[in-house]
Amino acid sequence: MIKLSIFAERLKELMLDDNQISTDELSSKVNVDSTAIREYLRGIRLPSMRVLINLADYFNCTTDFLLGLEAENYKTQFSKCPPFNERFAFLFKRKGKKKAQLKKKTNIPESAIYNWLRGDFEPNVENLEKIAEFFECSIDYLIGRVDYE
Repeated sequence: MIKLSIFAERLKELMLDDNQISTDELSSKVNVDSTAIREYLRGIRLPSMRVLINLADYFNCTTDFLLGLEAENYKTQFSKCPPFNERFAFLFKRKGKKKAQLKKKTNIPESAIYNWLRGDFEPNVENLEKIAEFFECSIDYLIGRVDYE
């Protein structure tokens, strides 16, 4: 389960201990307002999927490590993420699962699932975690940053 406090700690650690980057510098590097970075650091909110990917790419870490879902950061070669709707459809086919199963297991509304499949929207980080659990994979695999489960 994603905890805001762990995400905030990991982000602080990566910013200060490893990279010595300021809030303003990071905000320009990952294309988000510096107010949002400050809210992440205070544990007030989580980033969007796009910002999460940008943060993980910038720090060369897994999204799962950044969110506190993995204890270690397994640095590896990351791929450019395909559009979420394409990856989402691929995983249903690859895993042999049905949309109704996802709805039932996660309580994610059917309308949201179809919006993601059409590419109208992308899921928030909390829903990414639920979807990754449903497909029994990491968030990085779910979004296509890595090719292995």
